[in-house]
Formats: sequence, C-alpha cells, structure tokens
Amino acid sequence: QEIVSHFQPVTVAEVGTFIGRSTAAMAKVMQDGGMIHTCDVSNDIKLPLFSNAVGVCQYPKQTSTQMFQSLVGSGTRVDLFYIDGRLAADDLPLIKKLMHDRTVFVADDFVGIEKGVANAMNLLAGLGAPFYTLIYPRLMRKTAMLVPNTLLQFTAQ
Repeated sequence: QEIVSHFQPVTVAEVGTFIGRSTAAMAKVMQDGGMIHTCDVSNDIKLPLFSNAVGVCQYPKQTSTQMFQSLVGSGTRVDLFYIDGRLAADDLPLIKKLMHDRTVFVADDFVGIEKGVANAMNLLAGLGAPFYTLIYPRLMRKTAMLVPNTLLQFTAQ
C-alpha cells in the first residue's frame, strides 16, 4: 500500500493475483479512475468489486505473457508492475513496450533464491541497470523495488 500511495500509479499490471489481497490493498489507495490489470495462471478466483472507482481487469488462468500481449495490443502504458509470480523469458520485450521512463517495478518474495530475486535480476539485466536502481527490502520484509533514476533525487546534506 505504501508504495502505491507514494507513487500514485494510474495503471498497474500485477502478475500473481492468487486470492487478491495485494490487488485489494493497491485498489484501496489508488486514485479514482485507476486501473489494475491482474493475472494468475493457476487461479481463476473472482475478485469482489472495490468500494472506490478503481477498475480491476482480471486475466484468470492466463500467463503474464498473455496478459502483457493483451495490454500491448490495447496500447496500454503501465506505471507500476507488481510482480508476485515468475516472469517468463518472453515477457521482457512486452514489458519494454508497456513501460515508460517513470515506470516502477515491485518484486515480491525478494529473499534467498526465490522468484522475486530472479525477476529483479532479469529486469535489471534486460532494462539496463544504469537506468534503474534496486532498492532492497526493509529488514524482515520481502518486497524490493526497481525505481527509475528519473524518480530519484539526491540532495547534499
């Protein structure tokens, strides 16, 4: 919630809906008119309507590649990718078409050799490490971020 509240994305692409807890948390703090696109290859749970005017477009039983292909086809631009599933090799070219210079990536399960670490490393390698900074999870947490350098500003203290 804090990441979405801070960056205020209008369009989110979530990989790994599962039971929708992250979807609900993001929708709760997004501005009215926002849209969350979410897929889960192994789950087809129907999410409830959320109280605010944030739209949720589900891609049940679809891979991230299938969802990303659909988003590219509709001309969607993604402000924030929330990745709680394993990205496929075919996803990176699609992600490049969906992102812009201020797109933020959130990698869940960033611990040890879990999928979050693999996803973040593949994104850094594919997107260009000089353009993104990896922000490691806080102590005892498992969520990392890739933040574009266009959103970072350092000040002398």
